[in-house]
Amino acid sequence: MSIYKKTVGMLTLAALLSGCSSAPAVEKEAKTPLKVGVLAPFSGDAASYGEEIQIVLTQTAAQLNTTETQVELVYEDSKCTGQDAVTAYQKLIDIDGVDVILGGTCSSESLAIAPLLETNNMVALSAASSNPNIEGASPNLFTLAYNDYITADGMTEQAEKFTKVAIITEQNDYNIGIQKILETNLGKSVVSNEVFEKGATDMRNVIQKALSQEPEALILNPNVGTT
Repeated sequence: MSIYKKTVGMLTLAALLSGCSSAPAVEKEAKTPLKVGVLAPFSGDAASYGEEIQIVLTQTAAQLNTTETQVELVYEDSKCTGQDAVTAYQKLIDIDGVDVILGGTCSSESLAIAPLLETNNMVALSAASSNPNIEGASPNLFTLAYNDYITADGMTEQAEKFTKVAIITEQNDYNIGIQKILETNLGKSVVSNEVFEKGATDMRNVIQKALSQEPEALILNPNVGTT
């Protein structure tokens, strides 16, 4: 399922799932707009995802607003990091008074806000978060993305054709999730397993260290964006 279809489905489901909560928003009159808080990266390397999500949500909200459902969107920049996601989430809850959260987009965002949802009696829907740890993180957190096991299993299928494999991973929740699955799947075939700092731009030393083990295959596992 494309991120376009996931985002459309995410907003449609928000109207339904918000009714499962006992939050004050449920007690509003039917004509009161559903206030939807959107957590997405509008700056940083993953900003293209946030821009796409905003375009789709704006179009979908316009379509919904021609029916009996009225939707008001409130956007906050979560920057694809856990810390920024929590700050943005708190603003949406405490200042904007949203009824439901769409996001986080990145796995780091969703994992960071998960412990806060039950306290605020808030439901969050993600279109793209896929880290395996999201499952069970909160009964109020839902994602429409396939689990990273599927991605990692596909990578494993190609890599297991080789006896010596090197992995280079960015220090990020999404990528670390994939790395751990690859480690388990490939076992002793992994001769080098390097991790570089999130957002780093010079990885020559890491690459040279991986290649020094003379791997037959090199798996590059960076986050989205320019890295």
